[in-house]
Amino acid sequence: MIPIARAHLAETVGTDRVELFGGDMFRAVPEGGDVYVFCRVLAGWSDDDAVAAFTHCRHAMSGPSARLLILDRLVVDSESTVLPALWDLHLLMTTGGGHRSVGRLRSLLDRAGWDIERTAELPMENTALIAAPRAGGTTDR
Repeated sequence: MIPIARAHLAETVGTDRVELFGGDMFRAVPEGGDVYVFCRVLAGWSDDDAVAAFTHCRHAMSGPSARLLILDRLVVDSESTVLPALWDLHLLMTTGGGHRSVGRLRSLLDRAGWDIERTAELPMENTALIAAPRAGGTTDR
């Protein structure tokens, strides 16, 4: 996937301000990053796995100005269209996983020492969560 991502970035916005790394987010992430991005990768993993990945980012980041960016389809409890429910049902049937709500992600981020700084609605009923490191570190290892 890294070669595909690198080629796309080179064609569209350039690669002078980004570094791409492959690896296992449950073991470690590259040190010193300003932004760590999770784009639609969390739904098939347990809560504890997600907390482990978030914790690795918290410890590897470059400093208090670094951010964690989560781009995903979230479960919406009120005023939802049918699309998020169908995505969640599809994921449950194919992998046994499920999408999370903002509240559930907030709880997982809290365990790893992050606070949601803001959220933004994106096209196709996706959501961006921007998390900032909490002063004082994590509450769960």
